[in-house]
Amino acid sequence: MYYEYNVTTPYTIYLKNVDEESLIAFAILTYTDDGKMVLGVSVIGTFNDVDDVRENLKIFNDIKAFTNSESACMTLEEPPPDNSLEFIEFAKQREWT
Repeated sequence: MYYEYNVTTPYTIYLKNVDEESLIAFAILTYTDDGKMVLGVSVIGTFNDVDDVRENLKIFNDIKAFTNSESACMTLEEPPPDNSLEFIEFAKQREWT
């Protein structure tokens, strides 16, 4: 209920995946100071394992397509900014080419 009345307060919620066989360990919802939300996921694996990278890129692309997102990025232990416009720039700086 708090967020319903304080939509410009930055806040992050972590949701643990109870399916321990899934590559997705957590969903992360970050509410921004301008009333938007950034969806994140924490996945199992490393950048050193080609199979992990392939699977994690598939998860990334599936989520991006499902959410019809124009701005998205992959990071390693780097939280998103608390503002949606700053997130768009943050994502642009981290685009894979």
